[in-house]
Amino acid sequence: MIFQHECSHIFVGDFLATYHTRLEAIRHIFLESPGGEKHDDKEWENEMEELLVRACVARIIAVRNGVAAGNKECKLQAGGYKYITGLYKLLGKYSANRHQYKAIQDFYPEIMAWFEKIATSAG
Repeated sequence: MIFQHECSHIFVGDFLATYHTRLEAIRHIFLESPGGEKHDDKEWENEMEELLVRACVARIIAVRNGVAAGNKECKLQAGGYKYITGLYKLLGKYSANRHQYKAIQDFYPEIMAWFEKIATSAG
């Protein structure tokens, strides 16, 4: 699983650079754990990237080892990442429509729109 995690950093590494300004505007959604713990403001980039990477890892596990295994990994990560369940489901759309999305970068607009929707409803 460490291999999938590190590869996912490479796989989605340009998401932050591509959407940095928009992500920074909604950074508050990345700074609270599911238990309400607040992270330091300077941690938002790392927290956003880890959320995305861990959702990717869970999705890779689902593809390679079955849906139950992916769901189990997502549930395990949900203790530390507030929005991972929804992001994991969203990445399922990417996995199911690979004919429509030639690369993950083609799916980035949907991920960004999803983050912005969360930020709007989170206040």
